[in-house]
Parts: sequence; C-alpha cells; structure tokens
Amino acid sequence: MAVEYASFPFTFEEGTTFSDFRLAYERHGAAAQTDGSNVLLFPTFFSGNVQSLTAFGLIGSGRLADTDEYHVIALGCIGDGQTTSPDQRQGSFPDYTVGDMVRAQHHLITEVLGFDSVLGILGFSLGGNQVFDWAVRYPD
Repeated sequence: MAVEYASFPFTFEEGTTFSDFRLAYERHGAAAQTDGSNVLLFPTFFSGNVQSLTAFGLIGSGRLADTDEYHVIALGCIGDGQTTSPDQRQGSFPDYTVGDMVRAQHHLITEVLGFDSVLGILGFSLGGNQVFDWAVRYPD
C-alpha cells in the first residue's frame, strides 16, 4: 500500500496552530465497513513510520492485524518524519504530547475518513501509549 496524507488545520494542546498540518496513514485489507465495525487502527511505535508496521510483518494476511478480516489503518504520529515533524518546519516547533498525536488521528478517522467508530486499536511502545490515550479520550 502507498502512504496517504491528510492535510488539515490543527491546534496543539499548548496553543500553536498549523494551518497545513499533515498526517501520514496507510489503509490495508478488507474493504472498510461504513459503520467502522471491521476497522482496526494501528498507530506507529517509537522511531517507526506507517510502512514499518507492514515491514515488520504486523499487518497482512494471517498477521497480527489480519487484512483478510479487518480494514487496518496504520496511523502516523507527530515526529515520525512523515507526519508533521520538527525537522520539516523552519523555526520553532511546539512542545507536543501523545494527546496531540491522538487528537490529530481522531480528526483523520472521523472528519477525513468519515468513521463514527471503529472496532479497535492496537499498538506497542509509543503506539501503546497512544492506545491508552485513545481509550481515555474516546472510549466509545
């Protein structure tokens, strides 16, 4: 799959707004059910990007995120080099949090891709931290 990008205005928790925030993602597997009932979200780990999840054999037919059964969306995070990152911007970059990553991902899922809910979310390392934040911010 090819990396896709969504661009939208985004305000960080500390108050800085980027009018051109960019979030990387990849979609894999079975067609997404319109109600999100077969959609799994898989945020990236520390020092990973959306292709890393597939390269490490975590997404695919018969894999942890089984694309025969689920529509898997690999989610980039701030600082991964594909999603808006400090090294891509001239000047200062705001302090950012896992919460900022999750809020941007939530915007992608609900506003850009149009899902009201998803079946689940899985991750490890920094991706696991994002899972916990998703569970607290968006329990439904």
